[in-house]
This record gives sequence, C-alpha cells and structure tokens, in this order.
Amino acid sequence: MNDEAARHGRPVPLSRRSEITTAFGGLTPLQDWLITAYLLIEDARDELTVEQWRAFTWILCDRIGDEAARLMVDEALEAIQEAA
Repeated sequence: MNDEAARHGRPVPLSRRSEITTAFGGLTPLQDWLITAYLLIEDARDELTVEQWRAFTWILCDRIGDEAARLMVDEALEAIQEAA
C-alpha cells in the first residue's frame, strides 16, 4: 500500500495495472479498460470497510445500470431509424 496516499485519504494507484499491461503488451483499449476495472474493484474490496464497500458497489452498479439503459435506448433508436 502506498503510505503517502493512504495518509492523505487518497486511493492507492493501480500499480499492478502497469505490470499487467507491460507483461502482456499490445493490449486493445477494451482489454486495458477491463483490466483497470477489475483491479479497481479488487483493490477497493481489499481497502474499504464493509460499509464503504457496500456503498461503493451500490454506486458503481447504479452507474453501470445508467450506461446500460443509455445503450438500450440508443440501440432502439437506431433500430427505429433503420426500419423507417
């Protein structure tokens, strides 16, 4: 854990991300983002209290739900335009 970041209440950098992306090299943007998301969730679970973890998970899921809804609406609008 990064002691300086922890003392100031800041998240610890995802140092493993650079290790993983360097080891596998040539990752696509999607692969890079998925690795980042995976490590973020894993680190948050390890570093947050139970209550903080529940709040983090709820907020994250809510945000992902919003994005999923936007995608559904966009796809529906595209289907309507293509059918017209």
